[in-house]
Amino acid sequence: MELSIYPKPNISILCVEDDPVNLNLLSKIIAEKFPDIEIHSAENGRIGLELYKKHAPAIVITDVQMPVLDGIQMARVIKVINPETIIIIVSGYSDTHFMLNAIEIGINYYVMKPIEQQKLISIIEKSISGINLLWKVRVQEAEIQRLASFTQINPNPVIETDISGRITYFNEAAGKTIRSIVNSEEVTLFLPVDLQEILRLFQKKEATQCYREVDINSACFGENIYFAEQFKTVRIYATDITKRKKVEESLKESEESYRSLVELSPVAIYIQIEGRIVYANPTGAQLLGAQLPEELYGSGVLDFLHPDSRNILQQRMSQVRQTEKVIPLEELLIVRLDGSTAPVEVAAIPFTYRGRRAVQVIARDISERKKMQDELLKAQKLESLGVLAGGIAHDFNNMLTGILGNLSLARLQVGPDHGIARRLEESEKAAIQASKLTQQLLTFARGGEPIKKLIAPSPLIREAASFFLRGSNVRSVIDLPDDLWCVEADGGQLNQALHNTLINAAQAMPGGGDVSIRAVNETLKAENPHHLPQGDYIRITIEDHGCGISEENITKIFDPYFTTKPQGSGLGLASVYSIVRKHGGTVEVFSATGVGSTFTIHLPALPGRRPEGAVVKDAVLPAASGRLLIMDDEDFVREIASDILKFFGYEVESCSDGREAVERFRTARDSKAPFDAVILDLTVPGGMGGKEAAPLLLEIDPYAVLIVSSGYSSDPVIANHRQYGFSGAISKPFDADTLARELERLIHKSR
Repeated sequence: MELSIYPKPNISILCVEDDPVNLNLLSKIIAEKFPDIEIHSAENGRIGLELYKKHAPAIVITDVQMPVLDGIQMARVIKVINPETIIIIVSGYSDTHFMLNAIEIGINYYVMKPIEQQKLISIIEKSISGINLLWKVRVQEAEIQRLASFTQINPNPVIETDISGRITYFNEAAGKTIRSIVNSEEVTLFLPVDLQEILRLFQKKEATQCYREVDINSACFGENIYFAEQFKTVRIYATDITKRKKVEESLKESEESYRSLVELSPVAIYIQIEGRIVYANPTGAQLLGAQLPEELYGSGVLDFLHPDSRNILQQRMSQVRQTEKVIPLEELLIVRLDGSTAPVEVAAIPFTYRGRRAVQVIARDISERKKMQDELLKAQKLESLGVLAGGIAHDFNNMLTGILGNLSLARLQVGPDHGIARRLEESEKAAIQASKLTQQLLTFARGGEPIKKLIAPSPLIREAASFFLRGSNVRSVIDLPDDLWCVEADGGQLNQALHNTLINAAQAMPGGGDVSIRAVNETLKAENPHHLPQGDYIRITIEDHGCGISEENITKIFDPYFTTKPQGSGLGLASVYSIVRKHGGTVEVFSATGVGSTFTIHLPALPGRRPEGAVVKDAVLPAASGRLLIMDDEDFVREIASDILKFFGYEVESCSDGREAVERFRTARDSKAPFDAVILDLTVPGGMGGKEAAPLLLEIDPYAVLIVSSGYSSDPVIANHRQYGFSGAISKPFDADTLARELERLIHKSR
């Protein structure tokens, strides 16, 4: 019959999980593999704690994030009640903050979601084996202690020495044990290495007993050493604790893995006592600008905080010390050793470090995240502005179509030798300049897609620099390689982006100077600081040596309507930003006050491809003929377009709605007098626009020549007109030459 003061453990398992699906899965896995083990289930930490107190399960499997009481808080209480309870964390949350809490309270294992069934079963088997083995070891140790007073019959080694440390007696078990380990009678191996120091303490009456652990080969013995002063002898009771040590080591494996995670963590971790840093991991040292963590030890935590953030952290530290609770994440601004600043996300938790109360601080550099948030905010501002800008630009371009069309037609009608011809030409130029203002609005209006084609960027860059800087006191220094890759871009928009950036550079140097314009080919990897997809790009750099941009303003320069210039519109750099982004690239700026600014533009490139040769336009358009149909909801647009085309020799009909255009097209075809081309306004408020009318016209005649026209590219139809069945596209405002040339090209091509 087995007698023991330790009852045999009745192993049961408590599962705590707020997700019913995961809770059911856990219970099913355990029940199938361990049918004899009782399983208790709880949906949150509070219920789990109540079940633990009622049933005292040997193993607790719990999630981390749960309502009412989370898994970490529950585990902390359970470890206080019974430190030997095996706790297994099952969670998809791998934040370092939780891992460190787990280390502190003694969590035994950590299993990531989704659950690997075999891994969980292996951990449970290991835990059950450890619990049973620990129970057996304790039973044996208790029995041995009971027999310890009976030296001769004690199954464990008992050794006596005199006050000098010479062995005067050892029992039979001591001899038998040493022979089984080293195959000799070297009983002296049981003596601790510091026995002489122990004897001196005994003689000075500073102690009468002590405990040591002695390793002999692969065996380990726990030795209780007593001093019998009346007999001037020392008695050593040795117990084989090899199995227990192995169990303890296996239980510490998970803790050691967590500690290694702290050193390898990508998150900065600090421990501070009384406001001074006593520990930092390598990431923490790097975040504060130190080469080694030791450089930070002894420094005040507040020394690394911006003045605006110091009071916040002091309050949080005080809360941690007073409440012994984790303080949630807070955004602060740190100051590195070199004086630079960085935004960080900080959490503070109570901690015990080498027996002293401390506060553990976890910090994460959020510079990149803040940058991405700023980019998103800019995009949202542009999108909101685009709704307004697009509507204004659409209406204004319709008006300009009437103005520019009438001016260009009047110029053609009077001829170049008429006295008023030059005035009409100057008026046309003014109208075209006005249209450029609306083009800037359209550039960052929502959905304004660039009309892309393959272009060589070098001529475009040289032309933009030459045109803008001609006659100014600013000189351009251009460095472009001969093999610069081509890009697929809207030449007009790209020219505008370069033009606006050069304006900014010139205005930064009112006294004159040099603007450096460089471009290189560059292949970016998947992980790059520009947050661009992996691939080939050209990098255009425009550098001035002007007044620079202040730190306060540099984050706002791409915002619509932000300007520091008395007569500035605030649209220039906002347009640059929008154009580059819509071409799949990025624009970045580096500036130092009093030194100058550098704008860097990345654009996707197409290595190995070259643009086709340019088509030379005829100086004078030939006489035209053919039947045309014009659909536009604005009377004056229909009228001027009709007059222009009639002037060039076309027969023209017009209507105000897509449905009427379809009926007229069908009637003309049935009457054997079909239209050679149809010009369709993209959108008609309250009616059928060109986009909806095009497929109906193509059903009647699959080879119909359809031209889409719009004063607002809010729809991708203008940029990708062929995908919607159109043969060509023309943007408002247009002059007589542009309209006539596009029609001549498309009708001639169809014939």
